[in-house]
Amino acid sequence: GEVGIQLICEFSAELFEEKTISRWLNGIVSLLDSALQDATQACGLLPMMSSHERERILTEWNRTEKEYAREKTVLDLITEQARARSEAKAIQFGDSSLKYGQLIERVEQIAGALHRRGLKHGDRVGILMHRSLDLIPAILAAWRAGALYVPMDVGFPKQRIAYILEDSNTHTIITSRDLLNLLDDGISSKALCIEDVNETLSEKLIPATGSDNAHIIYTSGSTGKP
Repeated sequence: GEVGIQLICEFSAELFEEKTISRWLNGIVSLLDSALQDATQACGLLPMMSSHERERILTEWNRTEKEYAREKTVLDLITEQARARSEAKAIQFGDSSLKYGQLIERVEQIAGALHRRGLKHGDRVGILMHRSLDLIPAILAAWRAGALYVPMDVGFPKQRIAYILEDSNTHTIITSRDLLNLLDDGISSKALCIEDVNETLSEKLIPATGSDNAHIIYTSGSTGKP
């Protein structure tokens, strides 16, 4: 009869599916075939997948392209979701939450407050806030008002915050009353306390577009300055 190697595998059907074990065994067979094809090859370089399986994983399963409306912004997509599912939960923070309809309403309120301060398209809005239910609406409001946002961690030293605000030429800083002490006297007048925002602007705003800058991020550089 034929001379060969017989491989028998026992496995627990409660832990593994038969197709999983079969795939593993095929991998061992492919490994042995590869070794027979080139006995000089290092074990670590021997392929464990057949050409068919490699093609399926690398090509078939990797066909993830999907057409989408490239002109739409993140804010556009969230607004569409709000129109379609206004009562669905959009943001959860601790025990509090905002529905999509409430989220858009809050974004409009903050964007209106920014507009009343004379914010223009392309201006910079500083975000100096604790993690809260208002953090995401504040970011979206900057885009809604046609601006880009400049995030700052509340744990930053006061000097670093002052540098970022000056270097980025920030127009308005969205913050909270308990963080006003982090702002120098010369720039505290630019602060918009989130607790004081509660009126929606009636006139139409021109939001940022997909070709506008979204934000400015400061990182620590070799000079020691962010």
